Amino acid sequence: MNNKGISLIFAIFFISFLLIISLGMIRSAYNSRSTIHLEKDHLTALYLSEGAIEIGKSRLISNPNWYTDAAMDGKLSDWLKNRAKGETTARSDKLSLKTVKIFNRSALYGIGYCRGSCAIIKYENGKFEEI
Repeated sequence: MNNKGISLIFAIFFISFLLIISLGMIRSAYNSRSTIHLEKDHLTALYLSEGAIEIGKSRLISNPNWYTDAAMDGKLSDWLKNRAKGETTARSDKLSLKTVKIFNRSALYGIGYCRGSCAIIKYENGKFEEI
């Protein structure tokens, strides 16, 4: 029997197997890293929205009739993110916050933006609610 090339074939299969396993591990690590960055951005946006609530509370203490928008139209979360005028403060090109108080409504909204993440908090009657 002539088995001269069989060792080479086994070596190629073994290296291919190790390469596939390694690529799977690299992809898993990359996905984990991406998830961590998204969670960090959302947490930063959440803190920014809390800051927006504090700005709104201070505005209401100095002027109880203060508001930023006369009325709301459409779905609340979409309106707050995209169409509400609010009082916007940009911390940088990637970080900003917006405070929204609708005329004749008791709720105060804080919206925080961090890169692609957005967090919205509603403050009403001393209670916070994430939207």
